[in-house]
Amino acid sequence: MIVFHWAPVSRRRSIERAGLKPGSVSRNRQWRPPFISYSPDPAWALASANSYHEVAEPMDLWQVDLDEAPITHSETFSHSPDPHAPVVEVRLYERIPARFATRLATRRADE
Repeated sequence: MIVFHWAPVSRRRSIERAGLKPGSVSRNRQWRPPFISYSPDPAWALASANSYHEVAEPMDLWQVDLDEAPITHSETFSHSPDPHAPVVEVRLYERIPARFATRLATRRADE
């Protein structure tokens, strides 16, 4: 499964060096989530990022192939009472090494 994650451009160097790491301080500096939230759809991933707090800074779109990355613990959510609803969120509790994270695009703050 291919999943996507939006992260502030200010974190690009860290992601390129160390990968995507759970437990980093959130953008609004109010918590340290023990997971990173991804989505099978880039638009859903952006909506998820925006639901925590307004995305008002440039963001990079990262892609991870879960079939290739070394994952042992994840959770999936549809956020719908319908048991047949598609998965819109995947939470990963482990660091994704940089070699498994591909930066696809950058979104300006005003988009």
